[in-house]
Amino acid sequence: MHYAVAYRQASQVALLKGLLHVYLAASEQAAKKARPKPWLFRGDLAHPVLFRENLLTLRDVVDSRFYRPDLWKLLDPVVSVESEWVRLECFSSDGGVYARVDLSPDTFHEGEMGSPGTTNVDFGPEFAGRLSTLRPGKGSAFEVGEDSVTLHTASGSSVERKVTLPERWVRGFLQVQAIQRAARPRFVLEKQQIRQFIASLPARAPSDGPLWVTGSGTVTPYHPGAGATAVAINGVHRLRLLRRLAAQAGRLYLWSVDDEAPSFWVADLGAARVTLGISSRIDHGFSGDGEALRSSRNPLDPELVGRAREIAVSGGRFSVPDLARRLEASEADAGQLVDLLSQQGLLGYDLPEATFYPRHLPYVEQGFKLQEREKNSNRLVESESAELSSREATATGERLAGWVKGDHATYRVRLDLGMGGEIREGSCTCPWILQHGLKRGPCKHLLALRTAAGIKASEDCISEAAGDGV
Repeated sequence: MHYAVAYRQASQVALLKGLLHVYLAASEQAAKKARPKPWLFRGDLAHPVLFRENLLTLRDVVDSRFYRPDLWKLLDPVVSVESEWVRLECFSSDGGVYARVDLSPDTFHEGEMGSPGTTNVDFGPEFAGRLSTLRPGKGSAFEVGEDSVTLHTASGSSVERKVTLPERWVRGFLQVQAIQRAARPRFVLEKQQIRQFIASLPARAPSDGPLWVTGSGTVTPYHPGAGATAVAINGVHRLRLLRRLAAQAGRLYLWSVDDEAPSFWVADLGAARVTLGISSRIDHGFSGDGEALRSSRNPLDPELVGRAREIAVSGGRFSVPDLARRLEASEADAGQLVDLLSQQGLLGYDLPEATFYPRHLPYVEQGFKLQEREKNSNRLVESESAELSSREATATGERLAGWVKGDHATYRVRLDLGMGGEIREGSCTCPWILQHGLKRGPCKHLLALRTAAGIKASEDCISEAAGDGV
């Protein structure tokens, strides 16, 4: 039998001050086990009630399932510590609701930062019960470790340990960030409007389509008329998850891409901020959307990727234009890089600030992990099923048109691309686009025509170069 042991350093014998000293090396594994895990944050709670309602809201989200409620549930928020902020985020068990709590330094008395990092834990019944005991004037503290979170109260402590992060959550984080980057502010509800709005939300989804939410917080089945500020929302009843925060929210901001598209609701709570995102429909999870597929897929210089990665892991916030300037690259490449780094679990996105922050998810993928739509689009290109019929320059990029032979029919495809190859607008006669438009990302036929156009462009360049040389 062979037994292998690794050592941190060699054993040695040294003569010091006339005495013979013998140093025996400890095994690497034993040394690792002896070292405690580093902590990320410790702080006494300055606003225990606010903290309680924020975290119980997160638990409400992960404990909810609006689509197929008969299936399993997940209870594992991701906790990040960045600069002076502590962030906790999660998805509902059906993947159609995203929530994040941002705790500012004002949430704590003398909060103490350790090392930046991320963990993901299971907020079980014991932890939730301990949260429910938080009251003003009673000492309490919150601690984030590399593999646990701990809540200390006057009656005792509760510890939750690290659990495995579902891979679909990583896909969901990437899509949420890509959708948020495309979202625009629609309106703001003030304190009194927030209470009335949440109180007026239906208990379940209507059976006859979306409801309209107006700029005054009214919920109606009809468009309020020309000139009125209103957004059509599917599954608006999911916003009842904000009911714990209705009394404490000073303002509620709505961001969305379009009507009947994913929307993000940002509640300003003073010392904290809560973002609740709901998908375009209750039967659509964020992980299945493809907004990030709009981003260009140009070949990236490995040296450029390495420099971007160093910026991401070194800490600090940056926007896409900031990253482009620091790398001396185009904004199209910077947009592709933030998608790549988000896919690798290195970045989170702050919607109100329009900046990325470091978030080291315990899941790292080297390069883009292709979604099924990308794999299928590549298959169509390889089988020469995509035919480019026209190509013209526009003020913002170029416009493509062509035909793509799919699995069941041949589809007419049109694309408007930005300067960096990102998809700005597009249409296809396939059932996916006819049903969703681009609200759930481009179809495989749109992606195939873009890729085929890139290959055609390369061939044209080769042909022209050969002609010039003849």
